[in-house]
Amino acid sequence: MDLPFGPLAADAARGAVAVALKANKLSGLVDDAQLASSEAATNAVQHGSPPLILAVEWAAEPRGTATVEITVTDGGCRRAPRPARAALPEADAEHGRGLWIMQALSAAWSLDIGAATTRAWCRLSGSARTPDAEAARRGD
Repeated sequence: MDLPFGPLAADAARGAVAVALKANKLSGLVDDAQLASSEAATNAVQHGSPPLILAVEWAAEPRGTATVEITVTDGGCRRAPRPARAALPEADAEHGRGLWIMQALSAAWSLDIGAATTRAWCRLSGSARTPDAEAARRGD
């Protein structure tokens, strides 16, 4: 899915992820997936160039679990890339938490920075159902 390259990118990513996962009965992963996609889209707008593309893939696992993979690709970085690291910034810093958040939420993640394409990717794993839906299924 093409995302707008600008201030609406994070909101568009969150919305697209929510629609895709809820439509496929993966509501239990929506919150983390929205946050990860939002952070990746924001980083792409701040450090990359158009076009901005979001891909969401999922696989249902046995026993009500699922895996979701989120990829945000942009048109690359025009300045020399800094090493991709997920270090927690100083407590009073206004920026710099995006990669750390992606790492904290993800079973796996990567950031590949290039002059022509930059790709941020993460894999989330967990319950496909929200806690309320799981309790209703069990009859709690």
